[in-house]
Amino acid sequence: MVGMVKSGWASALRSLPKPKINGIEKNFGTDLLAVAWINRHATRGTSNLVADTQNKNIELTVTNSLGNVNNIGVDASVIPLVIVNRRKQMTLRMRRHLKASVINI
Repeated sequence: MVGMVKSGWASALRSLPKPKINGIEKNFGTDLLAVAWINRHATRGTSNLVADTQNKNIELTVTNSLGNVNNIGVDASVIPLVIVNRRKQMTLRMRRHLKASVINI
């Protein structure tokens, strides 16, 4: 089941532009794309990136419709906890990457 979930994230990763830090393209997370099983099944993840450069706002939405395989997250009542933790991790990571790049927030 882990492979099924990762296939959704691989699809979302492919839909994002490669990040650049100091003008150099980076390949964050691309090890995931090298796994043959994941490549054959990556069809459910998406992303949407909206940048408002005038107001220095960036909105990134990444979705994986395979994130709750067989309703395991619902059965264990952990979906809200997982979303809060993941949002916190992604926000911190995004700030770190943006701070290291040309964009200052």
